[in-house]
Amino acid sequence: MNTSRLWISIAVLLIVVVPSFAQGRFNGTVTQIIDGKTVTIEPQPGVKITMELQNIEVPEPDQQLHSTVQDHLKKLALNQVVSFDAKGLASEKLVGRVFIDGVDLSQQMIRDGAAWYAAADRGTTSLTGFEKVYRDTETLARSEKRGVWSVDSLKPAWEFRAEKAELERQKEIERIREIQAKNLAERKAAPKPPAVVSADTKIGIETWFDGPLARTGNGKPVIGENGLLYFYDKFDDEGWVGTPYCFLDVFSGEEAEKVMIAIGYDYTGDTIIKGGDKFSVGVGAYGKTN
Repeated sequence: MNTSRLWISIAVLLIVVVPSFAQGRFNGTVTQIIDGKTVTIEPQPGVKITMELQNIEVPEPDQQLHSTVQDHLKKLALNQVVSFDAKGLASEKLVGRVFIDGVDLSQQMIRDGAAWYAAADRGTTSLTGFEKVYRDTETLARSEKRGVWSVDSLKPAWEFRAEKAELERQKEIERIREIQAKNLAERKAAPKPPAVVSADTKIGIETWFDGPLARTGNGKPVIGENGLLYFYDKFDDEGWVGTPYCFLDVFSGEEAEKVMIAIGYDYTGDTIIKGGDKFSVGVGAYGKTN
C-alpha cells in the first residue's frame, strides 16, 4: 500500500472513530521531539503521527527552562519504542498518553518537574484515575522544588500566555489612542479654509444700504429717503447709520421712564467697505414722567 494513502487512512480512522481508537493501544518509535510536550511517532516507516502528551503544560519559548524541558523529553523518548493511545484531537494532532516500558510520559514529566499538571479545573476534589495520579505527582515534585518549581518567578504556561495576551491588548489600545491623539492634533493645527463669500454677498453695514455715504448731518441726525437715521461729524470724518430712535416707557410703580433704543453701524469716511464697521446698539434715558 502507498505510504501516503496509509497515512490518510489512519488519519480518517482517527477522526471518524476516535472513541474506538481511544480504547486501543498502538506501538511506534519516537522519531522527533517537536517541543516539550509534543512528539512524532512512526508506527511503521514513512507513517508519522504527531502526538501531544495529555494533561501537561511546559514553559513557553519566552520562559525560563523552555529548552531544558524540551531536552529532558528528548532524553526520555527520542528513538524509543513506545506504546500510545489517543483520547482526542487538537490542532491537527492527537492528544493522549505515551508509554515507555509501561511508564506514562506525562506523569514522568510532571514527576521530574519538567511540566505542570494541566486540567480544566485544577482545584476540583473529584478527580479520578490518572488525573488524581498526575495531581499527586505534581504535589510531590513541588514539595521537592524540582524543575519548574525551583524557579519562584516562573509562572505556569497558561498564566504566562494570559498575561502576554493582555499586555498585547493594552499595547494595541495604547497604539490606537496615540493615533487618535495624533489625528486630533493634526486637525486642530490644520489651517481653516477661508470663508467663501460671493462678491454680491452683504455681510455687514452694506446690508443696510448700497452706495457711498453722503457727508451730511454736520453733527445732527438726518433721516434718509430709505428711512434710516444718519449722523455724521465732519470734523472727525466719522458717523453712524441705523434705525430711527424707538422710545419705550419703562414703568416702575406709578412712574415711567422714557427709554430710547436704536441699532446700527459706526463708520469712518464716506465709503462703505465690505463687511462694514462696528455694529452698535444705542440705549438712552430721557427722564421721568408722571
